[in-house]
Amino acid sequence: MTTEPKKPFIIKASGTDLLAVNVWAFAAGGVLLLALLLVRGLFALALFCGGLCVLAAWLAGDYWLWKKRGIRIVSVDEGGILLFRGEGLRPSRIEAREITGVDVFRKLGRVTLNVLLSGAVNRVLPGVRVFSGKRIRITSDAFDGREFEALVEELKRLSPTSPSS
Repeated sequence: MTTEPKKPFIIKASGTDLLAVNVWAFAAGGVLLLALLLVRGLFALALFCGGLCVLAAWLAGDYWLWKKRGIRIVSVDEGGILLFRGEGLRPSRIEAREITGVDVFRKLGRVTLNVLLSGAVNRVLPGVRVFSGKRIRITSDAFDGREFEALVEELKRLSPTSPSS
């Protein structure tokens, strides 16, 4: 009886999803800045406009950086993880034996997945994590939510230890 090798789990990022997250963040930041503007004496129109420009530049830079170097495709198989980065889809392979753990945390609807390649996760305060050693950080911003949760489960199965979820 022959067993077929398990097909790799593949998840693809979407620039549209990341752009939607950034537009939402810009709108939320604009509302916050507008609320501060309405409280007279604490904020001025020039600071409001400057704050909006800084926020827009930061989000545009974030999107540009993701286009150039961000993780676009993640493929998980029994032997490890294959990542494709940037516009050229440059591949990089992480063997399963290199993975020392998987750390997952959620804040404000965003899921951050850290694949630990050495070192550990240190929780210094509630909600604050400090990492020692090498890691690969993948956020849910550019991925479909259900597919990203499936990716988390695949990586937990691949990892010998998973510090948290």
